[in-house]
Amino acid sequence: MLLPAADLLYAGLSLPFCQPEDFDSVWRKVTAAVRPGGCFAGHFFGERDSWANRGDMTFHNLAQVQALLERFEIVQLREQDEQGPSYAGPKHWHIFHVIATKPAGARGDGSPG
Repeated sequence: MLLPAADLLYAGLSLPFCQPEDFDSVWRKVTAAVRPGGCFAGHFFGERDSWANRGDMTFHNLAQVQALLERFEIVQLREQDEQGPSYAGPKHWHIFHVIATKPAGARGDGSPG
């Protein structure tokens, strides 16, 4: 399944819930869907998150997040690493908040133009 082309693709707190074996395929679809000049906004969970021991979720370190965004221009990349509430009670959040744009000259497949 392909994602439709979009000027804004928002993946708020959703990508970490991809199975690790599916993440690369999903990320390629996300990258391809953002039109040149468009924007991606979303979150990645970090390796120090209290859920990081779960095998059914995907976690990244800062270098990996930066590599995922190599075809984008980063507008904001903020790392949060602190205790906080969750639906299941208190937890340690390690999360990367991202806003990035695809350069106007980039091809729709996520490759540089």
